[in-house]
This record gives sequence, C-alpha cells and structure tokens, in this order.
Amino acid sequence: MGRRGSIEWPPRSMDLIPRHLFFRGVVKNKVYFRKPVTVRELKSFIDAAVMEIRYNQKLYRTVCESVRDRLKEYTDAKGEHFEHLRD
Repeated sequence: MGRRGSIEWPPRSMDLIPRHLFFRGVVKNKVYFRKPVTVRELKSFIDAAVMEIRYNQKLYRTVCESVRDRLKEYTDAKGEHFEHLRD
C-alpha cells in the first residue's frame, strides 16, 4: 500500500491515522472555545487542553475502540477504499 505499492494511496494519508485528526480537533475545540487573545494565552490554553485530554481514560478507551473498528473495516475491505461504504 502507498507509493509504488499495489494499491495507490497518498503518502502519509490521514485516513489511516484518525487519532491525529481526533487529537488536533479536540484540542482546537477546547482552545478556541475559550477565545484566546494573546499568544501567551493561546499557549496556556493548548497546554491545559492537552493535560485535560491526557488524564481522561474514558476518552482514551473511546479513541482506541475507534481505531480498532477502523482497522477492522480496512482489513474487511482487503485494503481497498471503504469510506463510501460507511453509514
């Protein structure tokens, strides 16, 4: 899979690493909900959001289950694209 493999796929495809998109989205929502005004405030809000996520075990379980389910969909599709098959 990937560059020059049997299945064309963009390099560093975010389709296979949703946890990065998830993490970025959660941090962004938490930070911008608080409406930072200065760069210092922005950095502080980012640190606080990361710490809040870091110690949230329920959130970790949910993300792990999501990744597991996504990998199962991928293997069930035998490496083919499957996004169009989702509900």
